[in-house]
Amino acid sequence: MGTLMRNDGGADPATDLLARLLRRADRRRSEERSVSEAPDYARLRTAAQETAFLRSLKRAEAAGAIEIVAGRYERSHLVDKVRLGDPDRLAAFLGVERLPMRAVRIAAQIRAFLPSVPWAYVLLDRAAARWARGEKAFGLAVSEEDDIDARFRIIAALARGEADGVDPRTFSARVFPLHPNDASKIVERQFGGLLPMLRAVIQGGLEEVGSDQAAAETVREGSGAEPVGEDTVGALPEAVSDSMSDDDVLERFGLLRFPAPVFLSGPVEIDLSVAGCDVRLPGSAVPFVAVQRDWLGGLRWSSEAVTPRMLTIENLTSFHRHVREVRQDNVCVVYTGGFPSMTVLALLRRLLACAPAPVGLWHWGDVDAGGARIAEYLEQSLGHFIRPHLMDRARVECLGRAGRTGPLATLAARSGAGAEIARVALETGLFLEQERVDPEPVG
Repeated sequence: MGTLMRNDGGADPATDLLARLLRRADRRRSEERSVSEAPDYARLRTAAQETAFLRSLKRAEAAGAIEIVAGRYERSHLVDKVRLGDPDRLAAFLGVERLPMRAVRIAAQIRAFLPSVPWAYVLLDRAAARWARGEKAFGLAVSEEDDIDARFRIIAALARGEADGVDPRTFSARVFPLHPNDASKIVERQFGGLLPMLRAVIQGGLEEVGSDQAAAETVREGSGAEPVGEDTVGALPEAVSDSMSDDDVLERFGLLRFPAPVFLSGPVEIDLSVAGCDVRLPGSAVPFVAVQRDWLGGLRWSSEAVTPRMLTIENLTSFHRHVREVRQDNVCVVYTGGFPSMTVLALLRRLLACAPAPVGLWHWGDVDAGGARIAEYLEQSLGHFIRPHLMDRARVECLGRAGRTGPLATLAARSGAGAEIARVALETGLFLEQERVDPEPVG
C-alpha cells in the first residue's frame, strides 16, 4: 500500500505515527524491546479527521502490522497507544524500505565495485551497521545514497592504489570520468567525511564491538558477503592519528603530488638514469640516503647482497640510532615514518621483487596497539612474513611500563607479526616505546 496522504499533500497523522513507530523499531538495540507510539489528538481537529485516523490504524492492524491499544474507562473510545506488531508488514503497509534492508542493499551495491582490501571492507561494515540502525556513519545518512556511492568509489580507488603520486583533482577526475559536472572537485568536496575515515584506518579505530558487530554481521549475511573486513582491525594510539595533518593522512594513501622521500641505509643502489642523471647513488652512504618516489625504477640490490635482509623501523630517532650504531652488510634498513605511506610500500615491494634471493624481513617499532597495527599492515600490504625485532616479552617485562596500550584483544586473536606483538602487550599489561631500546643487529 502506498503512503497515506492528506488533502494538502503532506503525510496524514496516521502515517506520521506509523512511520515513527517503524523508525523506532529499526533503531532499537534489541528485538525483544517493545515499541509503541501514542496518538497526538491535538492534530485531529474534527470528527472526520479522527474517523479517518482510526480507519487507517485499523487497516494497518488488519494487515498484521500493529496492535491498537484502547484507552481505559472514560477513554475507552480513544486509542491509548499503537504497539508494533510485525515491522516487515508495517513497512509493506507504508510502502517503504526498512532501514536494515536499505543498508543491506546499499552495502551490496558498494561491494560490487569495492576491491578485496580488508580495511575497505571494515569501513563498509562499520558504516552499514550504523545505517541499519538509522544512524549516520562518517557523516552520511542512509538516505544520502549518491554521496555514499561517491565516498566509497573514492575509498575503492584509494584501496587499489590509484592515488599514488597524484594530486587530488587529477585523482578525482580519474575516479569520476563520466560525471557531468566538476568531476575534478568531487574528492575535495568529500574531504570532510573522507579524512575521518582514513584516520580511522590509520589509527585502527574500527573495532566492531557489541551491537555494531552484530549489526555488521546481519548486513553481511543479508547480502551474502564474506566477513572480509573482520581480519584487519587493530589500533594505533590516538596521538599518532591526532598529531597528523590532513596532508599527512592523504600522503599515507598516496594522494599528494609530491610525496616525501623514503630514508634507507643498506646494500642497495639507485640508478639515477631513470631521473635523467648518469649517476649511481649508493644506499650504503653514511648515515643514510633519501630516495625519491621517482627513483624507485632504478632501485636494486648491490652485487654484494647475496643473502638480502630488510629491517623496517617505525620511529625516526630509532632509525637514526640504528643506521649509525649498527651496520650490517646484507641488511637494508628502511624508515616507515610510523604508518607506512604508499611510497614506502612501493619501495619495499620493489626490493622484495628484485632481490637475488628470498628476503628475510623484520620490523622494529613500539610494543603497543600502534606498533602491532603497523606490523600487521606491512605484512598484509606486502604479502610477506615479518619477524618482530627487539619486541619480545622478556624485553617488554624489563623495559616496558604500565599505561594505555590501546585495544588489543581482537588483533591478538589473529595470526602474524601484529598479533604476536599484540599478545606480548596484552599478556604483560605493559607497553614499550621503541626509543627505550638500544639498537641491535637483526638475525
